[in-house]
Amino acid sequence: IVHVNHMLRGSESDRDEDFVKGLADRFSVPCYVKKINVHDEARKFGKSIQHAGRDARYRFFNEIADTLHFNKIAIAHTLDDQVETFLIRLVKGTGIRGLSSIPIKRGRIIRPFLMIYRSNIEEYINGRAIAFVSDSSNSKNQYERNFVRREILPVIEKLNPAVKDKIISLLRDISTINIFLEHAADEYMNKKKRDENDEITIDVHSFQGLNEEVKYRVLLRLLQEVEPEFFPLREHICLIEKILKGKRPNLSATFPRGIFVKKTYGRIIFTKKKEKNTYLKA
Repeated sequence: IVHVNHMLRGSESDRDEDFVKGLADRFSVPCYVKKINVHDEARKFGKSIQHAGRDARYRFFNEIADTLHFNKIAIAHTLDDQVETFLIRLVKGTGIRGLSSIPIKRGRIIRPFLMIYRSNIEEYINGRAIAFVSDSSNSKNQYERNFVRREILPVIEKLNPAVKDKIISLLRDISTINIFLEHAADEYMNKKKRDENDEITIDVHSFQGLNEEVKYRVLLRLLQEVEPEFFPLREHICLIEKILKGKRPNLSATFPRGIFVKKTYGRIIFTKKKEKNTYLKA
């Protein structure tokens, strides 16, 4: 068992830590606990409290998994998280790729409760008098997920009490479409991508013949192959499309983290080599 005390709720955070330790002791399971001041982390890295807390947790989870040579990290997302994430992304604005379901597995992260609702878990533990603790911040609507859960969903359920099931069904359809599009992007990359001299090159003509959504996914991958720590935004993809549509035979652009993209006589090149003549900047 691995637990991070975020130090956000004073004595309640310490109570949660003690509860986890007690649970581990009861079942004779090794327990690894770490206190991380998430307020300080958020300030230091310019992140929201939620983002900083998530990063801190996963960093510690992976640290323990690496040290002890574990190949699975089980976390507790449920179907409710799927529904809430869908609504948050829908409201904030995203494409088909962003609306896709939370994956049941990604790398060594697994989500064994992703196929059941939170109410199923609550019913199970209440029926067996299993002790648990509640995070009081879950009742505060200033956090967007809580607002969706406590304010938005109840209103939508008045229109359709089965709306959660309907959203889950839609997510399955979207996931099927995403798998198809990802396969098409894989196929193109395997056939057309060339790696040489620290440059990744594709043919403009063959690329332009792709479906628009497949194009988007190919460009995302190419940027991240050049720099894995770069997380492209739609504006970055639009800039590359502007380069492709430009009338000049040679046109290039700079991107964050030292990425350079250039079009040159029927090819588009992704690299971290600096170019002397750059016309556009992300």
